[in-house]
Amino acid sequence: FTGNVEGFAVNNITPQQARRISRLLVDVGDHVRAGQKLAEMDNAALTQTKAQYENAKATFERSDELYKFGGESKANWEAVKTQYEVAKSTYENMLENTSLISPISGVVTARNYDNGDMVTGQPIFVVQQINPVKIYVNVSESLYSYISKGMKVNVEFDALPEQKFEGKVSRITP
Repeated sequence: FTGNVEGFAVNNITPQQARRISRLLVDVGDHVRAGQKLAEMDNAALTQTKAQYENAKATFERSDELYKFGGESKANWEAVKTQYEVAKSTYENMLENTSLISPISGVVTARNYDNGDMVTGQPIFVVQQINPVKIYVNVSESLYSYISKGMKVNVEFDALPEQKFEGKVSRITP
């Protein structure tokens, strides 16, 4: 039978919001490790968000001291605390989406943008874990009943004609 080979895990690397790319650090074919930085996004919004976070933090710390000594109402203290927590969460999210990190070790199999491009929809990179791989095989209806989960199979690739590999059936879908 013939089949389609795919990475065991596939990750689409993209920021949450449309952002301009400052610098791409890898390219198609590069091997990357989990935790490796792949791209840096424009950080103008990060700088602004950090300033707002630091201001909210300072305001909360002052309000917290006053509240401890009875100089601040609970309602005002809670409002300032909420503003601080929102600013902190926004800053942490922006920080996470300014330096894009690979969650898996693998190979970069696609790059859809260049430095300076605005990201709009497609992932910047696709990273695939290629050891092990998954192979999707369509088996004819007449042979379907002979296939079972856990069954060992021999695999050959046109690109590697001298090598044979052993795999196993991990999923069967009608």
